[in-house]
Formats: sequence, structure tokens, C-alpha cells
Amino acid sequence: MDYRDRHVVVTGGTGALGTAMVGALLEAGAVCHVPYLDQAKADRFAFCNHPKVKLLADIELREETAVAKLYASVSRLWASIHIAGGFAMAPITETTRADLMKQIDVNLVTAFLCCRASISSMLRVGAGGRIVNVATRPALEWRAGSGMVAYTASKTAVAALTVALRRRSCGQASWSMRLRLRPWTRPRIGRRCLTPITPAGRRSKRWRQRSYSWRHRKTASPTAPWSPFTDEASVLCAGVQHAQ
Repeated sequence: MDYRDRHVVVTGGTGALGTAMVGALLEAGAVCHVPYLDQAKADRFAFCNHPKVKLLADIELREETAVAKLYASVSRLWASIHIAGGFAMAPITETTRADLMKQIDVNLVTAFLCCRASISSMLRVGAGGRIVNVATRPALEWRAGSGMVAYTASKTAVAALTVALRRRSCGQASWSMRLRLRPWTRPRIGRRCLTPITPAGRRSKRWRQRSYSWRHRKTASPTAPWSPFTDEASVLCAGVQHAQ
């Protein structure tokens, strides 16, 4: 797809996954707007001096006013990609209310506020656009969330948020939504089978064909470091199409 001169917001853009996303968008010709809080990360950001990257400092994505300021600075928003989030892993008996609320704040609240602000911006422009939220495999297969219940619950809410935007009418804009699960598997040589398993233990072709498309990543480095975030990240996409 041609992204020339299309304006894209990438939250969490100074992180590892965000940097890869920004790099791909820049190669396609996009103009990237990247909010950040950590100045040290921004200084190390590989594209900090790129002419098509606009870094926006002191944007707290859990605050409505800060998010509104972010999207007000983008005159013609075409896409909003929400990578910002957090991970926590602990037994349920060691997970406090504060731990749960922190996961909800950094994962669900940030995604919700950015979705709301980006929708308003796209409707104002009237040219349609794309919204991307990032979840995890346990967000769609809850049994995989053992040992990280708070994280799984918050990311499941992100998936539900995205699906809830599946179809609606708002003014002159019509909504359509495509849900795609794209796991980045643990680095290894070859291919890993990720066919969903039904509760009865059988592989479900119908489940795979109806709603989800699986894509696998190959790598020549089986010793690459593993991250609980990038290992099973899932991309949930919602499209906004302006009515003709």
C-alpha cells in the first residue's frame, strides 16, 4: 500500500516493536507522529532526526487532555496504531488491585482514549482511515493466560474494544472491521503450527477460516532473545471508510 504523505500516529513508537513499525511506515512514505514520555528512549530512537517523524514530548496516554492534544496536532490523520502498553506476570495470589488497575490503565485505557480521539479526528477530516490495536494471543485464547491473569484480562478488554467497533454508523462515516491474529512466535528455524484447538482437543478449521488469518514468522536465529510481549503479540485492525 502507498502511504506517501499519509499521517499516522504510532503510540509506543520509541519502543522495540514501535521502532520497527515506524521504520516500515517511513519506507512506505508515511509521516509518523510519535508521542513519548521517556526522554532517554526518545534520544535513542533510531528515527529521532528523520524529516518525516514528528516526536511529541510529555504525552501521557492515560490522560484525556494529553490524548486530545496529541490528535489535535495532526491535521489530516489517516491511521492510528496503538502499540503503547505494559506487561506483568505473577500468580493471582500475588497480584494486587493496584497491579490489576495498572494493567488496565496502560493497556485498555490508553487504547480506548486513542481510539476515541482518532475516530473524532477521522470523522472531522472525512477521508476515512485505519485504527490498529495490539493485543496478545491470550486475549483470544484465555487458557494461554495462566500466570498473567491481570495482563490477559486487560488485553482481552482491548480485543473486545476493537470488536465492539466492528460496525456502526456515525454521521456520514460507515464502520467496518477486520480481525486478524498475527502471532510473532518464539524465534526458531522453521515454522510453528498455530492451528487453534477446540475444547474437545480437535483442530478447528472452521474457527480458523471464519474470522482469523494466521501468519508465521521465520528466522535464522534460534537464540534470539524472547520477550513475553513480542512473542505472542496480536494485531487487531478496525477500518473506517467514509461513505460515498
